[in-house]
Amino acid sequence: MRYALFRSAFVKHALRAYFLAAIGSYCCLAAGLILSGATYLNAHIAAINITTGLLFVFDKLISPSRLARVPEKLILALSVAGGTPAVLLGLIIIRHKSAKPRFLVKLIIVLLIQFCILRLFGIKLK
Repeated sequence: MRYALFRSAFVKHALRAYFLAAIGSYCCLAAGLILSGATYLNAHIAAINITTGLLFVFDKLISPSRLARVPEKLILALSVAGGTPAVLLGLIIIRHKSAKPRFLVKLIIVLLIQFCILRLFGIKLK
């Protein structure tokens, strides 16, 4: 019981730490891209995908160790914010989280919602 309480607190702190790292990475990348002349939308898309991809690869690298993993909530939140291409590339190229059906179902739901939003605004995908 005591270990379960410790584990719960540890996971919450890991989520905070990775969340802050993701926000910091995103802000630095977006600011650098905007200062180099990119539009706000292009800077957001590039920064969120680079941040998501880096966290996805980092989670793959630390998965064999006993270090705190990047929570799926954070990866899905970054996917909702626009990092879906990075998650899909991570699934295909480095084959990370491809055997987790619960994660894949949540990712498919995110993809469907994003597709519906694009269609709602009249953006057609070719």
